[in-house]
Amino acid sequence: MRIFFVLILLAFALGGCGTKIVKNDFSFSPGDNMAIAVFSVTHDKKPGTRNAVAHFYVVDKSNGNYQVLESQSDAVIWKFGDSEFPDQYGRLMSILLPASSYVLSSWLIDNGTGMQITPRTKPEKLPFELHAGEVKYMGNLHANLDTGENFLGISITSSGHPEIKNEAERDIPLFEKKYPQFKGKVVVDLLKLGLWTPASEVGSHINLNMIPVQK
Repeated sequence: MRIFFVLILLAFALGGCGTKIVKNDFSFSPGDNMAIAVFSVTHDKKPGTRNAVAHFYVVDKSNGNYQVLESQSDAVIWKFGDSEFPDQYGRLMSILLPASSYVLSSWLIDNGTGMQITPRTKPEKLPFELHAGEVKYMGNLHANLDTGENFLGISITSSGHPEIKNEAERDIPLFEKKYPQFKGKVVVDLLKLGLWTPASEVGSHINLNMIPVQK
């Protein structure tokens, strides 16, 4: 068993689709077969980690389509201070998905200087269900990062590993502030908590504009 790497354009052509962030004025319509999945996606905030991005991959078991959840987007990496959380880099992601069975499938950390950190073997797939009209909080997808110095003596992300945490007390009020129409309607149904991949089971490679897709 291993992770297969494919070019970004090819991966999207073979079944990936753009992550659909819920608009602030969104409401469900009668007969909608859609649901809202709420995650916070974060990584450590310390010298050398500002330009890192943690990627987590959600796969629809019915058709193989996947969504990419990122701790920050390319648009904000160079805007210092942009984070929704004071002690971490990251953001709350509320995504609109068809009602279906899903798995959190894999992860990747881009260190921002040309290196990608990935699991050496496929991590355990973390399943969850979404039902029509449901707003479900799944937890905090967090990347614990290690740092070191490059040849110029500048601190950079050198390694990392993912952890699933319960940050409902922080994240749900933020969601309800963004989407007051769903206040009091969030169902908490956490993914399996704890370290997802131990530090001893990660590797790294040079970023060749590739992303992991599990088959």
